[in-house]
Amino acid sequence: METVITTLLIPKQKILVINNGRTKYYAVSIPAKFNEFVPNGIYYIKVLVKEKTYEIGVRKIWSRGNRKILVLPKALANTWDEIIRNNERISIIIEKLQKS
Repeated sequence: METVITTLLIPKQKILVINNGRTKYYAVSIPAKFNEFVPNGIYYIKVLVKEKTYEIGVRKIWSRGNRKILVLPKALANTWDEIIRNNERISIIIEKLQKS
């Protein structure tokens, strides 16, 4: 019987700032060692910073080469900027949404 992982914790990741012309994105590159557990698709995301949890909600994970990218919401840009300024790392909880 095959074991199915529905929730995954990815610890200690840096937030990346991606500038695409006039648009600024905040993203997290998911390490390649998690690729087999995180196929492209839609997930429910939580971000943990120290003792605080941010319920990000439903997000899509994309492939870029052999890396997976999670784009963070711009609505929390001030929070992401503060985390980057303080050189902090975030942990991500990824929960696979079931197909209905």
